[in-house]
Amino acid sequence: MVFHRSKAIFAAMTIFFILFGTGCRANQGSRQTIVENGETTVVIDNLENVLPKEGAALKKQVLENYRGFDFLRDGELVGYRFSESVFGEDRGVWTYGLNSKTFGEDLKIDVIPKFASLSKDKSKLAVIPDGPGETEKILLKTIGSKDVNRYDIDKKTYLYTFNWQYSGEGITSVSSYSGEQILRILPDGSLKKYPLPVPQMHFIDSANFQGDGEYLYYSLYGEKELGIFRFSWETQKIENIAPGWLITRMHLSPKGDRFAIVEGFKDTRDKAHLKVISMKGKLLYTIFEAIAIESVEWQPDGKGIAFAALNKDGMTNLYHADLVDGQLHFLGEYPGYSIEKMAFDSESNQLMLTFLNRGQKVPKWTTHILTLKEGEGLYEK
Repeated sequence: MVFHRSKAIFAAMTIFFILFGTGCRANQGSRQTIVENGETTVVIDNLENVLPKEGAALKKQVLENYRGFDFLRDGELVGYRFSESVFGEDRGVWTYGLNSKTFGEDLKIDVIPKFASLSKDKSKLAVIPDGPGETEKILLKTIGSKDVNRYDIDKKTYLYTFNWQYSGEGITSVSSYSGEQILRILPDGSLKKYPLPVPQMHFIDSANFQGDGEYLYYSLYGEKELGIFRFSWETQKIENIAPGWLITRMHLSPKGDRFAIVEGFKDTRDKAHLKVISMKGKLLYTIFEAIAIESVEWQPDGKGIAFAALNKDGMTNLYHADLVDGQLHFLGEYPGYSIEKMAFDSESNQLMLTFLNRGQKVPKWTTHILTLKEGEGLYEK
């Protein structure tokens, strides 16, 4: 069956992290240089390098009552706008200009999204409506036009996620008594369905579906088999390319040459580990260790990763790991398990994150835009 991740709260514990690598290593004080397949990466292995403590973002812009989905383009977001009034007609899916600090275009999507996802090329927005209905559906809005395609999905199913791939395809899944089905929307708009066999007492997390024009990648865990599996769209054959990994989150890099994974608990004393592994399951290095790690996001250039980890007070610490110089930067603290979405702009200058702010009397959706670098400079060293 497909497993849909619950939001169960883990007991708060002190966060530790250990950075190490495999392959060729050279110690440089608190850093290590790792050479893998001709590419050099530097990672840190000393807590003192998590600087500055007060947060490394150069600027922070706050949008209240706005549930940001992604950067539509640099300097402009797309997201759901909540009205200040009970019957406000201004609510809906709107763009927002970060420089002008004003709302731009109403995309005329007449539903409240359960969730929404913008394609990698910024040309299509997939919206899964919230609320009751006889049939689950996917709405596919073409940006810049009035076109909205509707895909009705089988009754008595629940769409938990919709993953856009770098190849321009959208992937989700449905689970029923008759088995699992992968729903694949091709760039031309056609919908294809594929049966995905899953052994008894084994689980797939649909949030981990990644793919390209040739394969679907997913993680499987259960009594007998663990790892990352590769499903061929053409032959529908399945291969375990990274056996033995107990994975709770999986993110294919922008180049499609490695995975960022969160390795789950193998016993009650373990912590979650954020790691980077090769396409064959070889450990390249560990980035972080904590009681829980969530909301992992690659930079578009593959040179860095943003992620959130639960801290000892039950809050979530947000970090940015620079995979070029090995520096890990603390970006801020957020309510535990509240971050829904993170996204970088095209140059990785800004990071958008959306969270449900439960610290207020009436919880409200809030979007932060963190400026990480300006011009040629990254952080002050």
